[in-house]
Amino acid sequence: MMLSQSPYDLVYGSEGFTAYSDPTCTIHGAIRPSTPADEEHVKKAVDFALEQYSKREGADIVSLKRIVKVNLEFHGKTIVVYYITLDLETNFSGGDDEQESEPAAFYYEAKVYRYIPDDLFALDIFRPAFYYHPPY
Repeated sequence: MMLSQSPYDLVYGSEGFTAYSDPTCTIHGAIRPSTPADEEHVKKAVDFALEQYSKREGADIVSLKRIVKVNLEFHGKTIVVYYITLDLETNFSGGDDEQESEPAAFYYEAKVYRYIPDDLFALDIFRPAFYYHPPY
């Protein structure tokens, strides 16, 4: 069994949803945790991801409970990639009956691209969280 060679192995192994780099890092291509300065754009990216996922899947997302964590990756000077872990409540019934179901909590991961010059967003990934395990 081979152990990780560096802290970045986990970053790349988690597809960017886990980061250990310095939050003040400005190296292009480095994945780092977001800072309060990123908050406005993070909120826009989250809103965009939820809207696009709901349109694409017809999912009934009741509410965003919280943004668990956000990592950023810069691609040149014009693209930022957001790796977002979300705590959501949904109305997925899980059955064929037409009864209303109680909201259930789920953790999801979204990968959103932001194109800086035009402030446009593109959703790449929206899935159940593979790389987040809530504390007990």
